[in-house]
Amino acid sequence: VGQLPIRRAANNFGGINVDQGLVYFEADQAGMSGTLITVASGATLAIYTSSTDRSVNAPVVLNGGSLTQMGTNRGTTGTWSGDFTVNNASSIKASGNNLAINGTISGAGDLNISGPHTATFGGANDYSGDTTINSGTLALGAAGSIHNSPTITVASGATFDVSGVTGGDYSLAAGQTLT
Repeated sequence: VGQLPIRRAANNFGGINVDQGLVYFEADQAGMSGTLITVASGATLAIYTSSTDRSVNAPVVLNGGSLTQMGTNRGTTGTWSGDFTVNNASSIKASGNNLAINGTISGAGDLNISGPHTATFGGANDYSGDTTINSGTLALGAAGSIHNSPTITVASGATFDVSGVTGGDYSLAAGQTLT
């Protein structure tokens, strides 16, 4: 189990399978929209920021793995623009800095969110698994929603921030529970 840093901008690969360990991006990746990245259970895919924001545009499938924002705490943001599919219970961690996911999140897997920083969902997501905010903040952007997630659990000390939603109002969908 090791680490694989991708330190330069890359064009489309045939696909990236993260079966174990950690694969992380240290450079912007605008040219990877045709590269499917699959993350297995126990493996981690990350974007690393230190003194500058970074962005990756690639579709991701989380099969029980983690998407993590790494780096030194300097107020930067790592942005993922590709769509996500969550097939099994998976984690999203804004541990080093803030993390923005602007693509749509779909699938039936549960999402566990942790901080201490902010993870922002910018898309109208339709994943149908539960959402648990263990620490830090899950924020919804202007078009952000998690209306198909049947249960949203916010742990003590964690935050579910809906102030960025267009219109400033967020209502739970029919049958949706907030605890």
